Amino acid sequence: MKPGREELANFRTWAAGSGIYSLSTAVRMVRTVSSLHEKLGLDKPDPSRLWSYVEEQLKRGRREGTINCQLRDVCAWLKFKGIRIEVPSIHQRRAAEPWVPTDDEVMRLIGQSGNHGNRGTALRNRVIIEVLAFCGLRLGELIDLNISDIREGYLKVRSEKREAERRVGLPAFLTSDLNTYVARYRRGSGDALFTACGRRLSYSAARKMVKREGRMAGIDQMHPHALRHWCATRLVRCGVNLRAVQVHLGHASISTTQLYTHLSAEEAAREVTGAFESTFTGSVNDCA
Repeated sequence: MKPGREELANFRTWAAGSGIYSLSTAVRMVRTVSSLHEKLGLDKPDPSRLWSYVEEQLKRGRREGTINCQLRDVCAWLKFKGIRIEVPSIHQRRAAEPWVPTDDEVMRLIGQSGNHGNRGTALRNRVIIEVLAFCGLRLGELIDLNISDIREGYLKVRSEKREAERRVGLPAFLTSDLNTYVARYRRGSGDALFTACGRRLSYSAARKMVKREGRMAGIDQMHPHALRHWCATRLVRCGVNLRAVQVHLGHASISTTQLYTHLSAEEAAREVTGAFESTFTGSVNDCA
């Protein structure tokens, strides 16, 4: 029997309060359990049934990472229920390099987002995209922002990943856009910074908005986390100290930042080749 709303709400509270999962992850876990509970028989789980599901999903072409993510959600649910069984885990092929939008695509997205709809919604959408791009926030961190988190020259950000609260620098143009949005167009009586229909904007609504704006700008791959990738990559390319990038992104370990702010193999090859050619071409010819 499918779990009721109260039980799912208790599961979400347990997951978010455990110190292991972020709130957005807990919300996703509830969706997974709700959709798969009857299909997988999670009231009386059987490992063979879970393996059959894995085989079915692989045949349908579902990615290993997506299946493992669902299995981890199921495992958390069983832990919450006090049920102990062996949950499958499948080998994942090495993930492809994350897609990073170009500078032109990000600027086009920002311009597009402020040019349609009513002024208040258009400016809100533009500011959301600017905060994701220039502050490098995770979507859950953006949703959690309050008006009181806007400080002179920075934003106070509560990490979605249980990392320490941090201060994220605000460019002057973004501060101006934020203040204009709050003073003229924000709707709602609470402290939530980004709202819809007078209430705090939801995670799913914000994600759909960014994807929709991306399609309207001719960038079908656009999604909120791609703007975080762009922010990190752009900072590294501008020569910002890696430690400063780590603090800006809110990573507990600099090794995460090093993985996150990658250069593609082609870019690295071009940079290395260019460095040697500009420095040694004449000397090598003289030796010959």
